[in-house]
Amino acid sequence: FFPSQSRLFGEGNKSGAAALMNKSLNFFSIITIFGILISFLFREEIIVLLFSSAYIESSLPFALLMLNLYLRILSNIMGYSLVASGNSSAPVKVNSITSAVNIALSMVFIPTYGFIGAVYSLLVMNVLSQVIYHFYIVKSQISQDGINYLRPLVILIVLLIPYYLFMDMIIVKLSIIAAYFIISWFYVDEFRNLAAGIAGYISKKRKFSVT
Repeated sequence: FFPSQSRLFGEGNKSGAAALMNKSLNFFSIITIFGILISFLFREEIIVLLFSSAYIESSLPFALLMLNLYLRILSNIMGYSLVASGNSSAPVKVNSITSAVNIALSMVFIPTYGFIGAVYSLLVMNVLSQVIYHFYIVKSQISQDGINYLRPLVILIVLLIPYYLFMDMIIVKLSIIAAYFIISWFYVDEFRNLAAGIAGYISKKRKFSVT
């Protein structure tokens, strides 16, 4: 990603670099949000499968850490784009501010909420990082497709409401997964493009195997 961005900015192709950034934000948002959805719906099953039932209390922190990973990936994409554009100081400033906030919140949250307080402080840090990076992207006049890349996150939040109302019902969990695909198909343009790309790739592989 970074070499491609550096080349595009070096060639003066700012619109191409912005398009690559937007496409990357949307692509990783779609992929990682689905993983986060699974990690929330089946967080206890995943912990038991990977470790044991003794660590079942770590299931919620695990799911929240997945959400933190998602926000960090998006921040890295925007940070690399800013560095490639010549604004190498922006990520340093963002990381300095957010790290200070993380340390301050950890000192408050950990004594209050225990080990999950560290996860909460990380979540606040990464949300703040998104806000500041968006500010720098706009300030650097790198064309950004608004906050459309956050649409999958909005879908996730909406779908998790019935999950917390009917947590232990497997039919609800499966219905939420199906609803994610259906809503994303109509609400997220990049989701349709990704689905079309996957379908086209499978079709080509089938034709190649037949011949």
